[in-house]
Amino acid sequence: MDQLPLFLLDLLFRPENVRQLQIDNLNEEEVSLLARTCAQHRIGPLLSESIKKANLSVPDTLSDYLTKANKKSIQRYLAIQSELIAINKLFSENEIPLVVLKGAVISSDVYPSPHLRPMRDLDVLIERKDTKKAVQLLKDNGYTPEINLDVFDLDATKDFPNIYSPHRRCIIELHIQVLDSHPKRPDLLDVLDCKEFAKSASDILKHSKYNYHHFSDTIMLLHLAIHASYSHTFNCGPLFISDIGMLIQRNEVNWPRFWELCEEGQWTKGCLITLQIVELYWSNVTIDWPTSQDSFTHNLNLSSIAALSLQNLEYKEGIGLRKNIATQHWFIYALKKLIIPKANLARAYNIEVTSWKLYLFYIIRPFNRLMSFFRTKNDPDTKTSVQVHTYLESKD
Repeated sequence: MDQLPLFLLDLLFRPENVRQLQIDNLNEEEVSLLARTCAQHRIGPLLSESIKKANLSVPDTLSDYLTKANKKSIQRYLAIQSELIAINKLFSENEIPLVVLKGAVISSDVYPSPHLRPMRDLDVLIERKDTKKAVQLLKDNGYTPEINLDVFDLDATKDFPNIYSPHRRCIIELHIQVLDSHPKRPDLLDVLDCKEFAKSASDILKHSKYNYHHFSDTIMLLHLAIHASYSHTFNCGPLFISDIGMLIQRNEVNWPRFWELCEEGQWTKGCLITLQIVELYWSNVTIDWPTSQDSFTHNLNLSSIAALSLQNLEYKEGIGLRKNIATQHWFIYALKKLIIPKANLARAYNIEVTSWKLYLFYIIRPFNRLMSFFRTKNDPDTKTSVQVHTYLESKD
């Protein structure tokens, strides 16, 4: 079924458009692919809920997977929530302010049941000045970095290597900034980063019912929309649609402030496309569109862009290469990707930075990337990804 991604998106978000006969006509290979795609993008619990509400039935293979996915998501949520409480307490006692990002907040504060929004890891934002203190504190309390953090410049990196909780129940990701610098304005300050964010204006932070700080709905919407469009070109799984849809339904978004921040950070293009996709697939959302919307017209197909969220993650690197080569000088881009710090290479291939074997990967890495590049040549989503990326990077 060539239209399997679009079929799955309808099954997830618009089950009223799906007929039982379409499901019954799926062959064994297609059912297996649906299950693998759900596992890859963590949408099993949400699909299970959608099918149940629409009174549809699915083959036993898919049904068995969905049952297991629901159980696993509940266990995962409890583990991460427990870890969040422990880290929040640990950091608070040691005067390290933190802001909880994305999944851990959305699952418990936005979704009707937290298991519907599975998480891969726990993302927390800390101030740059606290990085070394925070890392040492975690290590002293049984947390284990995936590689030796001594070789990392903790004062310069944006994202730290994964840090495993005691007993490896979940992965902790520390962040010292929310977003990369703007692609067209590297000098532009990140509108989501605050030097003293724990003391910032009330429209940035609010207390959760679980007693930790997170972004307000307005700032969270901005973060989610930019993350989906600019950071991932929508290859981030379809949970961004339900995340944003449910967030908007709470009716706590300050729309004038939202569009003001979009304009200030030059994020309007990506946020408009993101919200247009949400409006297409998520019913009962009311979006207060900006008066400048008509000046950001495009010929992109929203359904095709939404389907990018279900891309095979094995193609992600190759598509990323093609996107960036389309908007940068290929030789300069290739040099930037090939000449990387040893610490980053060690992280990518999970090898000790002091090992002589690391130098072999300076040869293996270009070969792997080249193979990934050619594998995506005939991938139907590649053209759409490049078109979207080029549009977002173009001058307004």
